Amino acid sequence: MSDSDSDYRLLQTLRGHHNAVNCVLFFQNGELLVSGGDDQCVRCWNISNSKCIQMLTEEHWGQVTALSLYEPQPDESGSTVLFVGTSRGTVTAYPLSTGKQTFNAYAGVTADVFVMNDSVESQAVDPLNRRFVVGSHQGSVKMFDIVDGKLSEMPQWNLELEDIPRSVIFYGNINRYIMINTLYDGNSINLEANVPDVSEEPENRKPVRIGTRQLQGSTGSTVLSPDGTAMVVHNLRSDKFDVYKPLDAALPILSLSVSEVHEDLFAKGAAFGEPGGRTLVCGGDNGHLHVYTLMGNHVQTLKHKNDWSTIYAVTTTVTQDYYLIASAESLDPPKICIWAKETDERVIEKSLEREAQATQAFLEAQAAKEAQKVQEAQAAQEAQMLEIVTLNRRYAFTLRATLALIASGVILIIWLWQRGTIIFHGGLSSDIWVTMAQSPPII
Repeated sequence: MSDSDSDYRLLQTLRGHHNAVNCVLFFQNGELLVSGGDDQCVRCWNISNSKCIQMLTEEHWGQVTALSLYEPQPDESGSTVLFVGTSRGTVTAYPLSTGKQTFNAYAGVTADVFVMNDSVESQAVDPLNRRFVVGSHQGSVKMFDIVDGKLSEMPQWNLELEDIPRSVIFYGNINRYIMINTLYDGNSINLEANVPDVSEEPENRKPVRIGTRQLQGSTGSTVLSPDGTAMVVHNLRSDKFDVYKPLDAALPILSLSVSEVHEDLFAKGAAFGEPGGRTLVCGGDNGHLHVYTLMGNHVQTLKHKNDWSTIYAVTTTVTQDYYLIASAESLDPPKICIWAKETDERVIEKSLEREAQATQAFLEAQAAKEAQKVQEAQAAQEAQMLEIVTLNRRYAFTLRATLALIASGVILIIWLWQRGTIIFHGGLSSDIWVTMAQSPPII
């Protein structure tokens, strides 16, 4: 995989679950991840060191089929709450321990939302209005209030369907509506989320339907864009991800491929990622994860080492420095892979840092060149001065030698004159010349 700033790279691998991982969620600004699966437990992970810091489990749970987080609004009191949906038809609420990164296992409250073994198929939280909607394998859909960090004793309304609600989603202005997409018929049912008639007994209240349409195939999973203008559905018939935009479009504007073969079709998850939901991360077969733009351009394939695993559980988040993806495998022993790509701001910051470093290196190189030139000029000047000194020394030596020679000659002449060996002729106003006197014979 490329190490380019524009590519995702494998950041961490989380190990500890047994059998398929069905759901993953980031929280605490991407520092932590919670996951749940067929091993009947929920694990809380520290992303920075890939350590499991907490495991939650209850003997009556069965498989963990869904996870949702309720986080209070900035102007509200209360703590973050984790809702755990299970195959036994229960939902357990765990509040986050005060000042910690783990949930209070002793404060967990379990609600028998459906009849025994009617598995929780889908669930969603409305943090704006403190509501929780949940759908079961047998077609029941119920909406509860969130009161003091747990579900209200009675649902606000009940709805019975003849199909499996594969997804339940709050959407619209202040989460006014709920969308339910069904498995086999591929129906997309739109409801008013608000309680229609509070005078009715809770078990008799029914939500108001505002429309139903047929999607292009059976529904494996559904995800809405952050701005609520686009919907992506995993089409189990074609094994493609169909993109509907606008939300109520009759036909998909794009169909994104994630598999080369279409034999044993399994539901696959997807998640919008990066600012504004500009990318779509789709689970695939053979341990592959696919990153697309909303224009349908395939950006990158992320590969798990388990080539036989289907990637269903997918989630994303944005931190200060990274865009993060978590993807989980379906085969035992499953791994959860954390993928990271630097944010646009971080890429720009690093680019500016590289430019600053390059500028600094250039300035230092120029300074070094100038210093070298100064050193070379100083060395040349010193060499020139040394040459002058040497020449002066040579001149002085030659002068001294010449003077010494002249002095020696004068002394010799005087000596010879004194002995009468030489005779001077001439006067002060005429040339002087010297002749050799006849030397007495040497006996």
